[in-house]
Amino acid sequence: MILNIQMPSRPAVQKQPASMSSGKDKKYSRMSRPDKRDRNNVRSGPNRRGDGQRDFSRGDDRLSHNSKKIKKDFKHKKNQRAHKQFDDDVDLEDVLVVDEKKDEESHVFVGDNFDEIPGLNANLVRGLKEHNFVTLTQIQKEAIPIVIKNKDCIIKSETGSGKTLAYLVPIIHQLGEREEKIKREDGTFCVIICPTRELCIQVVETCKQALKNLVHIVVGAIMGGEQIKKEKARLRKGINILVSTPGRLLYHIQNTTCFNYVPLKYIVFEESDRTLDLGFKKELDELVVQVSQKTDYQKIQKILISANFSEQIQALTAKISAEGFEHIGFKSNNPEEIAKEEAQNAQDDAYKLPAKLSQKYVVVGEGHRISFILSILMASQNSKIMIFVATCDEVEFLETLFQNVTLYPAEEAGDEEEPQKIVSASIFKLHGKIDQKSRTKAYLEFKKSNNSILICTDVASRGLDFEDVRLIIQLDPPATITDYVNRMGRTARIGNYGMSLMFLTKSELAFVDRLSEKGINVERYEQEEYNDYIEDRIRKDLNEEMGAHPFLVSRIRDFMRRDMRHKVKGRKAYMSYVRAYAKMKDKEIFHPKNLNLQLLAKSYGLHTSHTVKDEMDSEGLISRQTLKDQGKRRRVVHSKILEKEEFM
Repeated sequence: MILNIQMPSRPAVQKQPASMSSGKDKKYSRMSRPDKRDRNNVRSGPNRRGDGQRDFSRGDDRLSHNSKKIKKDFKHKKNQRAHKQFDDDVDLEDVLVVDEKKDEESHVFVGDNFDEIPGLNANLVRGLKEHNFVTLTQIQKEAIPIVIKNKDCIIKSETGSGKTLAYLVPIIHQLGEREEKIKREDGTFCVIICPTRELCIQVVETCKQALKNLVHIVVGAIMGGEQIKKEKARLRKGINILVSTPGRLLYHIQNTTCFNYVPLKYIVFEESDRTLDLGFKKELDELVVQVSQKTDYQKIQKILISANFSEQIQALTAKISAEGFEHIGFKSNNPEEIAKEEAQNAQDDAYKLPAKLSQKYVVVGEGHRISFILSILMASQNSKIMIFVATCDEVEFLETLFQNVTLYPAEEAGDEEEPQKIVSASIFKLHGKIDQKSRTKAYLEFKKSNNSILICTDVASRGLDFEDVRLIIQLDPPATITDYVNRMGRTARIGNYGMSLMFLTKSELAFVDRLSEKGINVERYEQEEYNDYIEDRIRKDLNEEMGAHPFLVSRIRDFMRRDMRHKVKGRKAYMSYVRAYAKMKDKEIFHPKNLNLQLLAKSYGLHTSHTVKDEMDSEGLISRQTLKDQGKRRRVVHSKILEKEEFM
């Protein structure tokens, strides 16, 4: 069965609020009464008595406890009905077994609640509960007792298991329990180093939720893309919990004299393996040196977070701590035994996957890539989907295509009628070349939306937590097995169900065998069911008999003809994809000679791989002299290594 068989025009149903409970009825705590300073300002009006009836005898507009409970229970049941309707609409059957009943509790939950932890700060517990953080996951249960004892530690767990709260809860608890209340001008007590800007934003958001009732503790972020002058002003005022990317943090330590990190008590290295992969080892080493000069470095608690464990992480631990680390999420706490375990069976731990994740792959020829993903999106309405591609230019092209491709040509529509779009969901994009303001906006809007699609590069493959992502589409093959696992980790998080669908050509099927060797079993999925749905849709909506692929190709070509700028974007996407493919390290599977460039160009709505430059030149968009000056050739595969940012 296909992901969804509803029409694109059907409105999306309301999403059920996220809950950390495992399907049990939610218990609502008594709501706090208004503060004394607000009681005189409450306007008079009708009230409700405890039995839910209106009581006009009181001039107070506040609701009684019982009335509030009735109101919230009604809203809760309404959302349950909406959620049930959502599950019925999203028919995954053979593709994804979705049975969100109360019969089984996910393996990541351990049954203990935050409010059951002895002595945990009451305001912290209240803030967690107000944002539906109630039940501890397994890694949180293991990590919190160790972190709260101020021990250096490494936390390793599968993606989506709740590692962020595993270190935030004990840190916030200790800051909130200090005898002298913390003020922002006291300086920075905790630094959290994240590899990407989006992860910085996410950690700050989670931290603010936990700090809702501890308003005297200030959390903030500094990262690339922001104005340094404004960041210096915020550091001058004071940030108690600072979240930052490595390069920007090092800059302010070296150049911002008003940055007070003398009281530093905690350093957290979020996604430390990803940070090292991005080439920040030099910055991390220099950060250790700089911090040691102004603080009692040995007394600072060091916490490393990672979904994977490698020799690079072991080298980093030796660099930042001389006393050794507690190992959380490992079978042993002995470094020698851990090293032996990793050497003998590293992949079993490195590629530990969520239990409720359904993995599929589909064989798609070069000429059908774009048309088939359109058929998936056309059939998968009212779902939250992420699409991973290799380059920024592909993101830009697909965003424009999905926002503008229509069921029929614009000239066939009436004078005041807009042609119906094939993709009705909201479209967002995320890659390294977008300015920081746009990246932040896309991240936040996609996170809170229901019926939406995020097109992104691997910049979004690590650490980001998006609720209710039901489908991950890997349109471009991952460069490594680790990249494959990281991409899948954006769905099936915290015990939820999810699905991953990977596009492969016939020459790339050996990648499935590679995954199988590492214990990752991926099942094949056939295109026919999507094609049958599209053909049925064409007959009903357009009264035409046409195959799914020819129809969608005609719509892509109509989109390309409408605006010459679409051709320019299509050409850039095509070229960047082939360049990225040529840069793949595993040439036994991903060799550029195996690509059919003619069919690939047609998939992007281009005529051929050799005539597109002439078409653009004939329109005056790119002159031959410009092409010559830039040293661009007609050859598609370049031997030069592309700039790093093209793939970010």
